[in-house]
Amino acid sequence: MAIAMVIIAQYHMVVNLFGETICKSEEEPVCPICQTKLKFRDWRRRISIKEGREVTWIMIRRLYCKKCRRLHNELPDILSPYKHYEAETIEGVVDGINKRIEELDKEKNKFASELNIEKAKDAEIIIPEMVSKALSDWSSLSFDSKKLIAQTFIEKVVIYDVDIDIVYR
Repeated sequence: MAIAMVIIAQYHMVVNLFGETICKSEEEPVCPICQTKLKFRDWRRRISIKEGREVTWIMIRRLYCKKCRRLHNELPDILSPYKHYEAETIEGVVDGINKRIEELDKEKNKFASELNIEKAKDAEIIIPEMVSKALSDWSSLSFDSKKLIAQTFIEKVVIYDVDIDIVYR
């Protein structure tokens, strides 16, 4: 049985005499399962990795519910449940991936419009002259762009990229 998490927004971090970072809650914890008041049980160490792989260990409270007899970890909202990286770092990575996907989509749409190919259900033939004309600057494209464009038009493709010496199938 997994330990449930209680996410807190009102807290402050304190460094004790031993150099441990302790998360001090300013909220009254409530069980997320049965909505009864939780009792303090003990502390546990929780890793927190920031952008740039800066590691911090944070002491978080473990709380006990007398009614449903479960343990709950009290997490500050900077941490994501069951993840080592801070929530802000995870959001930054997801935003970066989404931005890259949008860029690749724009490139794909640009080349599809240059090829002027309407994707009909029965259209399986692409005229090679049209492809070579539209993709005259093929060598200046990134490998990901080449792969995406090729996958748009061909089911099984082999691309050899001279710049990075890789064969993609």
